[in-house]
Amino acid sequence: MYSSDENKKRAAYLYYYKRIILVCIVLSITISHSQAQQAHGKKQNEEEAVLSFKERWGFKTNAVDWLLTVPNIGVEFDLRDGTRNKHTVGANLKWNWVTSQTYKPSLILNLFDARVEWRQYFRTRQRNALP
Repeated sequence: MYSSDENKKRAAYLYYYKRIILVCIVLSITISHSQAQQAHGKKQNEEEAVLSFKERWGFKTNAVDWLLTVPNIGVEFDLRDGTRNKHTVGANLKWNWVTSQTYKPSLILNLFDARVEWRQYFRTRQRNALP
């Protein structure tokens, strides 16, 4: 059989292995295709695109917190259905509660953070490019 020290080491390896797998899964989910805004002519700017209800929702997370094993998630909703100036309401939640470790001295930091925010985005026109 294994000694208690070996069991503790095995438990610690398993704990970190699970965390690494979880971080890899979250990173693979959050990495997505992104694109920049495209400049349109004056005629196209006059007609503002209309977003559907589903397109007005946004989900976000913080990869650095996941690497530090702090689970977090956020949601953002656009109050207007247009694409010019955006007014959004968002909520973020981050937690790492009832954590435990076997190292001495034992110092445990329980973390819970909830935020509600309002943002306003401005879309500006592209200036003439330099030659």
